[in-house]
Amino acid sequence: MRYPGKSFQRRRQALVEQMQPGSAALIFAAPEVTRSADSEYPYRQNSDFWYFTGFNEPEAVLVLIKSR
Repeated sequence: MRYPGKSFQRRRQALVEQMQPGSAALIFAAPEVTRSADSEYPYRQNSDFWYFTGFNEPEAVLVLIKSR
């Protein structure tokens, strides 16, 4: 299921508006988890990361900086 990119953009903007000037927010994607030596659990993204990005890949980072 795909969501419009503007929804995620609005969510990120709302978060930045609540941040203090000069602050940063780091939100990390979920890592892949190994079940055994040759198989992995099905990937499930970090809910907070998904809420702000819609990006479903492991090992990513969302960096938001409020400069003013």
